[in-house]
Parts: sequence; structure tokens; C-alpha cells
Amino acid sequence: MLIVKKEPHPNEIEDINKDEAEAAESAKRFEDAFNSTRQKLEITGLSQILGQILQQEKRSLPDTRDFHTHAISREQKIADTSLSQIQLKEEKRKLRNLTTYINELGARIPSQDLVKIKAELKALGAALF
Repeated sequence: MLIVKKEPHPNEIEDINKDEAEAAESAKRFEDAFNSTRQKLEITGLSQILGQILQQEKRSLPDTRDFHTHAISREQKIADTSLSQIQLKEEKRKLRNLTTYINELGARIPSQDLVKIKAELKALGAALF
């Protein structure tokens, strides 16, 4: 059976890796800023003003759930793209023997219709390879 799947975008995995690297970089910047503020507090002692500054910085940090949601989305895109690649490889393997493939397709097509399209299928298949 001929399976028509969406071709994976050539740069889709690259885009996912770029998004992941950007997210990791942002997380690192936020972690560094947090650690810097914590060190300042350790040096000066925990005063009410510094405690308020720390609370303000904590509120300004992005919600970690956003990072988690984006990570799940990237994982799903990778899985979908990988599955598409496997399915396309299987289909390509089946198409290597055009005669057998066309005969398998033809088993479900009435013989009078098959005669009409068999030559066209072979020509199309030959053009692909």
C-alpha cells in the first residue's frame, strides 16, 4: 500500500536543536544571575531589602513550565520526524522492485483499469530512481 506522508522539513531537526540550545543558554543566564544574587546576599547578610530584591528577581524569571512544555514539543517533533524517515525508507525499499510493487497495488484494482495505469506507474517509478 502506498503511504503518502509529509516529508520532514530538511532543517526541522536543526531548528529543534537550535531551540534547545537557546533554551539551555537562557536557563544558564538565569541560573548565573540567581547565583550572583545569592552570593551577594551571603556576603552582606540577609536584610529585608536584599530579601525583597531576591524575591523580585525570582518573580522576573520565566516559568520553568514553559521550558518543560517546549522540551516536550521538541521531543514530539523529533519522534514524528524519525517515524516519517523510517516510513519513507520502508516505502523506498518497496519501490526498488517496481514490478512487484505495481503488481501488489494492482491486486486491488480491476484488471481493465490496471492495464491502463501500469505503464504510467512504471514510468513514474523509473523517474524517481
